[in-house]
Amino acid sequence: MTTAQINKLIHTVLHSEAYPLDSAGNHIAVTTKQYEAYYGYGNLIVLTLKQPPYLTFINKGWNNGSTLAKYRNQFLNETTKETLAKLQSGTYISMEIDNGKL
Repeated sequence: MTTAQINKLIHTVLHSEAYPLDSAGNHIAVTTKQYEAYYGYGNLIVLTLKQPPYLTFINKGWNNGSTLAKYRNQFLNETTKETLAKLQSGTYISMEIDNGKL
C-alpha cells in the first residue's frame, strides 16, 4: 500500500461514521458526506454516492451467501430480487474492486 493510499484511507476513516449491522461486526456500514458503503466480511459490497451523479455500485461478490444477502438487503432497504432487477436495468452499476477491503 502506498503512502497516498494510506493517507486517503486515514482521511476517509477520520471523516466517516461507521456502524455495525450485526453484533459480531462482520457487516459494517460507513457513511461520509460523499458516500455510504456496506462492507461484508471486510469486503466492499455496495457503494452509493450521496452527491451527483448519485450512483450505486454493487461489487462482484454481492450475492455470495444468505447472511451477506440479509445485511445487504437491510443496507439497501430492498430484496435480492429488486437488487438484481436494478443491476439488469442499469440503475445499479456492477463493479469489481480488489482492494476495497477494510
